[in-house]
This record gives sequence, C-alpha cells and structure tokens, in this order.
Amino acid sequence: MALMVLVCILGLGVALAVPSRWHWYRYETHLRNTNYAAATESLESAQRWWASTANVNLAKARILAEQGYGEEAMAAIVIAENFGADPSIASAMKSRLKWQSGQLDSRADQFRDPNFTTDDLAAIAMGHIVQGDFDEATEIIEAWQELDPHDASANVTASLISQEYEDADQTGKLLSHGVLKNPEHISARFLLAQHQYAQRNFDAALAGFESVIQSLSPHVPSGDRVSINGEQLHASRFIRALVLQEQGRIDEAELQFKSLLTSFDEDFAIRYSLANMHALHGHGDKILETLQPILDRFPEDISLNYLMATGETLRGNVSQANQWITKYLQARRQLNQLLEAERKRGNRPPDPEFYMQLAEAYLRFKWDDAKPWLDMAASLQPRSPRVRLGYRKFFENSGNFEQAARYSN
Repeated sequence: MALMVLVCILGLGVALAVPSRWHWYRYETHLRNTNYAAATESLESAQRWWASTANVNLAKARILAEQGYGEEAMAAIVIAENFGADPSIASAMKSRLKWQSGQLDSRADQFRDPNFTTDDLAAIAMGHIVQGDFDEATEIIEAWQELDPHDASANVTASLISQEYEDADQTGKLLSHGVLKNPEHISARFLLAQHQYAQRNFDAALAGFESVIQSLSPHVPSGDRVSINGEQLHASRFIRALVLQEQGRIDEAELQFKSLLTSFDEDFAIRYSLANMHALHGHGDKILETLQPILDRFPEDISLNYLMATGETLRGNVSQANQWITKYLQARRQLNQLLEAERKRGNRPPDPEFYMQLAEAYLRFKWDDAKPWLDMAASLQPRSPRVRLGYRKFFENSGNFEQAARYSN
C-alpha cells in the first residue's frame, strides 16, 4: 500500500510538472521573439501550474527589463530574492539593469569574458547607446553576434545606431537580416515595416504590419497602447490605415480608422488623419463630424483649425470658414514670432525659460511639435515643475497616459 501511495505521489508530481515546463518553454520562446504579451500569458499559466514563485518573479523581471521598466524589474527581482531566488542569478540581473540604463562599470568593460551571456552583452550595448558611445556599442554588438549568430535582437539593437546616423540603407539591411534570422521576432518585423513605410514601399510595409497585427492581437489586452507590444499593435493598425489611404483604398482605410476609434475615441492622430482623408476627397460634412469630439480639447490647434476651415468651405459656409482661418493665422503668427526670436538669439547661452515659452506655445497651437522644446528645457532644468507639467500634457495629448503619470508628481 505504501508503495502505491508513493507511486501516486510521484505520478501527481510529474503530472503537475509537465504543464508547468511546457508553459515555461513557451514563455522563453515568446520572450526570444519579443512577444512580451504572449510571454506574460505563458508565465501566468506556468504559475498556475505551481511554478516556483522565485523563478516566476525573475521571469517577470526579464520581461519588464527588456521593455525598459527598470524600477518595476528591480522590484520583481527583490520579491524573487525574498522567495529564495538564486543569489547569483538575481545579482546578474541587477547588474544588467544598471548597465542598460547607462551605468557602466569596470566589469562591463570585460565584455569578452567567456562567462558573459547574450543578455549581458545586450545590456552593455544598450548602456553605451544610452551614453551616445556608438562605436563601443557596435563592438559589443559584434561580440554578441559572434556568441549567438541567430539572435535577431542584435540586429534590432544595431539598427538603433544606424538610425542615429540616418543611414536608411544600413537600417533596412540590418532589420531584413534580423527577420531572416528569426521570422517570428516582433520588434524586427515591426521596425522593418516602419522602415519600408518611410521608404514608401507600401506593399511590403502593409504585409509587415499585417503580420505584426496577426501575432499580437490574440495577446495584447484591448485598449493597451502603453506597453511595448501594445504600442506596436496600435501603430501597426494606424499605419495600416495610412497605407491603405496611400494606395487609394479609401473605403478600407476609413473602416480601419473607424475601427481604431472604437477603442481610442478621442485620439488626436486618428481623428486628424481620418479628417484629412475626407478633406482630400472633398467631404466637408465628414471632416466636421470627425473633428467635433476633440475640438474642446484642442481649441487652438492650427492643424484642426485649418481642417475645420476646409470643411466649412466645402460645405459653402464661407463666414464660418473665415473664422477658423482667422484663428489659424493668429496662432501661426505667434509661433512664427517665437521662432524668429529663437533665430535672432544666435550664439547666446541656452535659456530654459525661452525654451519653455516655445514648448508651451506649441502645446497650445501645435502640440505634437512641442517635445523638442521640452527636451531642450529639460536638459537645462530636469526637475522643473513647469517642464514636468509640459511633458505630462504632451503625453496626455498623445494618449500615452502611463508615461504622463510619471510626470504627475
């Protein structure tokens, strides 16, 4: 009887371990493919099948770290340590978090150490990119590729450098090779589709965005445009609509824009793009209908004012069109005066107060062009409440409410 009980216990242990290992394998596969949403689902399934709490939290930390959420990743590592995680693994992960944020130490210089993993090299390379040391980053990426020639993430990271140098040909080659290495790699496919769209290779771009949508749609929560995959999915759907418009497939493009509005009803970019498409085809009533829901949020925006003037003109309402044009010209005049003042400043020392005047003017009149001025003000006064408020408004306007929340305090 005792033997039978022992056999039953062992059998139960195996029965519980097999599903956990299967979900763990899927987690690792999805993570390698940068499908973080699917990796999270698999990790949650592994946890339900009694996977180690320490290991689950270390895995969560990897997902968070790869998406750039350093503080959240560190918190997950600490939780894992409290549940008995291997100290050497936890320590290595903490080092990678520091490295990828640009906090490079003497050990990071020893990247030829045979004990270093591709994760180590990826973190060190990103740290050098953050610091603007692209030559050193390139050398480390080469070592990374020697260690694992099939890792598409190395190509994606290298493409960040070629983009900094505005080398479109090299960017395209790197991303194309990345997709050849791993056709399931989400980030490589997404960035390649973006590159193809910028090069006006619309057929290839459309196919790429469609593939990203197909891979991410089953896993990204509805309405998510904050996580890496959520933003990739949203951007893929949005640019797909723009491509269809470029190809003259107007009815299909309109359907895609309207589908996006079911989840993001007050999104500026979606409504502006849809209204602009209506303007190109002379549909005045549709312009007004599309823009009306966001006019209260952006009453002085010159892009909206100009489109509203276009819509009223197409409807034959000349008086109302003139009112919108007057608002447009007044705002444009104020922006031009500030830009002219910036030009006349010449080689005088940078002035954060003046940069904030420009940023706040753009937030009023053309908010999507405000960020460069906010960045310049922030480079001089990073803790300024006024600068933080400007960033919060910018990210709220763009629909990135999680990023906006980081500037709330």
